[in-house]
Amino acid sequence: MLYPLVSVLPQELVFRTFFFHRYKQILPSKTSRLGMSTLSFSLAHGVYGNWIAVGLSLIGGLLFGYRYAQTRSTLLVAFEHMLWGSFLFTVGLGVYLLSTPAN
Repeated sequence: MLYPLVSVLPQELVFRTFFFHRYKQILPSKTSRLGMSTLSFSLAHGVYGNWIAVGLSLIGGLLFGYRYAQTRSTLLVAFEHMLWGSFLFTVGLGVYLLSTPAN
C-alpha cells in the first residue's frame, strides 16, 4: 500500500521531474535527457545486487522518461510507474526489486 508514496513518487521526482528540469541547460535535447535519465534510473537499481533489477529498470526508465518528456506530468508518470511496478510484483518479478544482497 505504501509502495506508491514511499518508492514511486520519490523516484519520479528525482529521476524525471528534477533531472529533466535541472539538466536542461547541460543536455538541451530531450533525447539526451531521456537517455541520461534512463541510464541513471537503471543504475540506481543496481543497489539490489542483480542484473534483472537493472534491466527491468532500464526498460521502465525509458518508458517513464519518454512519457515524462511528452507530458511533463509527474503524477501521470508516477501513476504509470505504480501500475507497472505492481504488475511486476504480481507476476513474481518483484522479488528482484525488494532487498539488497546479504554481505
